[in-house]
Amino acid sequence: MQSGGPSPLPSFPASRDGTPSGNDTTTNGVTNGHTDVTANSTTNETTNGTTNGTTNGTTNGTTNGTTNGTTNGTTNGTTNGTKTNGTNGLTNGAQKRTKICVYCGASPGFKPQHMEAARGLARVMAENNIDLVYGGGTVGLMGEVAKSLVALAGPDSVHGIIPEALVKYERDGTYGTVNKDNMYVPDETVYGRTTVVKDMHTRKQMMAKEVFAGGPGSGFIALPGGYGTIEEVLETATWNQLGIHDKGICLLNINGFYDGILEWVGKSVDEGFIKAANADILVTATTPEGAINALRDYKVSEATFKLDWNNS
Repeated sequence: MQSGGPSPLPSFPASRDGTPSGNDTTTNGVTNGHTDVTANSTTNETTNGTTNGTTNGTTNGTTNGTTNGTTNGTTNGTTNGTKTNGTNGLTNGAQKRTKICVYCGASPGFKPQHMEAARGLARVMAENNIDLVYGGGTVGLMGEVAKSLVALAGPDSVHGIIPEALVKYERDGTYGTVNKDNMYVPDETVYGRTTVVKDMHTRKQMMAKEVFAGGPGSGFIALPGGYGTIEEVLETATWNQLGIHDKGICLLNINGFYDGILEWVGKSVDEGFIKAANADILVTATTPEGAINALRDYKVSEATFKLDWNNS
């Protein structure tokens, strides 16, 4: 699948394994391996970062705690697992919060099941301590999922990101607060934090970066929507195929809304335009609970391109 244009995220590959260097520092402790910084602990492996604790694994970042696994990122806590991309794991003594970006329409749709799905998704996210990143609108499914989650989990659980040009279209009367940049934003106590940006590319990049920095189970969920929603879904799927990220993308298929898209994916596989294994880059669910679980259990396709985006 070809992207519609240059990726706005050239610097966020699915993983970056750093190569530790040798002994070139002051060490205070017992070191068995190569140390490339000031260490104050017992280190058993190759450490490239400031380590204050017992490290068993390859650490590339600032670690303060017990690490059992391969960590590539800034960790300050206990990590027990496999490679993390500076995100998943325990940081500052607590696990990083899961972030889900919800793509959806600025319209409520004609069927009440769509708004019910938005409220249901917010409820399940609140029950699982999951934060929302979304397009910043206060109307339609966008507004419903945002205000429903704020009502259940507080304004810190929601971050809306909206281009300035869209503010007049994707808002209601709650856009009455002027922020530090002299721009109108909705009431934070109702819709959470809102960031106004200059264009669509910046919006999509910021939303994706928050998901990439989230804890386990972070990813993207699509509620029903129009052209903008499906464009966001397919671009995010393309980034996954190209190796820019490894997060899951789930279609919350309410009343068969996304059956047509799934049929197109199958047809593209049959006609040789999508590799069969990459058909599962997009996963599906019919309930909010199923969508959350689909992201938690998401496995990256072995057929994705293993491209290096570091120098792009």
